Amino acid sequence: MNIRYCRHNDIDFDKWEDCVINSLNACVFGHVWYLNHISLSWEGLVMGDYEAVMPVFCDADRMYMPYGMMWTGIFSRNMMTADICQEFMDFIDRRFKYVNITLDKYFFDNVRVDGRLSKEYIYQLDTFKGISNIDVQGLVGAVNYNRYTCRDHIPNTVKAVIYSDFLDIDKSMSFKTAMSLKNLTNRAITYKFGCYAELLERGVSPRGSALAVFSDNYIFMPFFGTTNMTTDASFGRILLLSHIVNKYFAHKPGILVIDSQKCGIPPQALEKMGFKKYAYCRYKVDMLTKITNLFKNNRQTQFSE
Repeated sequence: MNIRYCRHNDIDFDKWEDCVINSLNACVFGHVWYLNHISLSWEGLVMGDYEAVMPVFCDADRMYMPYGMMWTGIFSRNMMTADICQEFMDFIDRRFKYVNITLDKYFFDNVRVDGRLSKEYIYQLDTFKGISNIDVQGLVGAVNYNRYTCRDHIPNTVKAVIYSDFLDIDKSMSFKTAMSLKNLTNRAITYKFGCYAELLERGVSPRGSALAVFSDNYIFMPFFGTTNMTTDASFGRILLLSHIVNKYFAHKPGILVIDSQKCGIPPQALEKMGFKKYAYCRYKVDMLTKITNLFKNNRQTQFSE
């Protein structure tokens, strides 16, 4: 089945959304409403009559992952196969000179080994079990536990969330990204598919914040961070994370997914909180990789855990 490249304005969003909803790996990173919050210029790869689709963020001949996207994936209304994965990879390889994206575990389970792929890890928590059985105070220390508190935003106060709340924490963030996060926060709280919490020092000074969104039984955190803390920043992040899970998602069926490196919480602490490690896939290509692959044999083996 042929794959074609669709510009944003050429995508049939109804067919796209229908494909994502009916795919086995449906998640927030495939839905039109979420992609539009990340960027109004996202594009897509479409197989056949929207039998399978894949979101694309690109700049000229470079394909990348924008802020707020933990991974992308191939969303197929039919069973995912190694041949489908390979067709999409080959198309991307022909279309772009530089690629640096992450792909979900469903791609990971079907893809074959070559020089373009490497294994990375994320942490997942079954929120139905919660983390209430973990002594968070013992984990972060009584001094830090008593020093910091968390504040939630509710629909009638959500307009108080402004773009500078994100810029103050992540100095490298662009104004455009901060505005997108602000709009996403407003929508998530208003329509109750997410939450936004702030970390306060001694009940006054903001020291961090986190945005969580829920979709397709998965919980993702497009924004999570702390800054200007007099103690170890990871302590504040642990408190913020435990607050969000226990306040909003504990005893509800869902899988919370976070990246240990991006969230700034040591893997050992995540494991104590009940998180488990899972593999996913980074797809990275540059001109050197392409030249190197020309001299490799075509032997293919299963890319497995």
